[in-house]
Amino acid sequence: MLQPQFRQVSKHFYPNISPDWLHEDYLSITAEGRLCLQMAHLSEMIDLPNHNGAHSVPIMLPEIDQQQAFAAEGRLRLFLRRVQHHSHTEFWLHHADMDNERSKRLKLMTEWQTADAFTPRLATLPDERHFVVDDGGVLRFYTSEDLTEAGAVQVAQHGTGNQLLVLAASRQQPFVAALSRSKNLILYSLTEQCTLFVRQINDTISMYSAHGTRLYLAEDAAWIVVAGSGYLSDAPQSFALSLSVFERVAS
Repeated sequence: MLQPQFRQVSKHFYPNISPDWLHEDYLSITAEGRLCLQMAHLSEMIDLPNHNGAHSVPIMLPEIDQQQAFAAEGRLRLFLRRVQHHSHTEFWLHHADMDNERSKRLKLMTEWQTADAFTPRLATLPDERHFVVDDGGVLRFYTSEDLTEAGAVQVAQHGTGNQLLVLAASRQQPFVAALSRSKNLILYSLTEQCTLFVRQINDTISMYSAHGTRLYLAEDAAWIVVAGSGYLSDAPQSFALSLSVFERVAS
């Protein structure tokens, strides 16, 4: 498969802001295809390229601890269990079909040797044909019907300061975008089971914060919007917001 090319078409930087300005709805996309930024005294509209009105759904956010996921109107359930095994704790996925009581389980890579801050997270993709699991920075995709492996991509690293922050997925198309604390952006195709685009966002923020960081993806992956917030590398007391817009280049 010929991988698509992307170029950065817009970049906006807002230094010396307060984290309190980044309320839940500070950033949105209008029906007319514009990015609407509203925080404190600042209001700004930014045009998006090739906007067709449809964009992604956020399915994994840092402030939400997701330990189970459902599909097929609740018939299919995926949940997480911890199992103590000698000196460490293992994490197992349990899949259940509520109609016929079939079940299946899989062991994840994440383990605790001691008490650890990271617990795997689960979510359902918008098409409800797939579950996704954040397994220590590795995104693992499974079919929702029978928990068959459907691809994997590494976004972050367990045991480091780099963690997955935000995951966004197209509503009907097979595209998933992910953003990590170390500012790595990845676009993944479920159909091809491969990475389409990788970029480390270039700004002066040290590491992106869970507070206020957002990720948007056009339904057909024609553009990607990254809103990353955090403290500056050269001024650790100064909080900032960085907005980047990437456009897919026509082949």
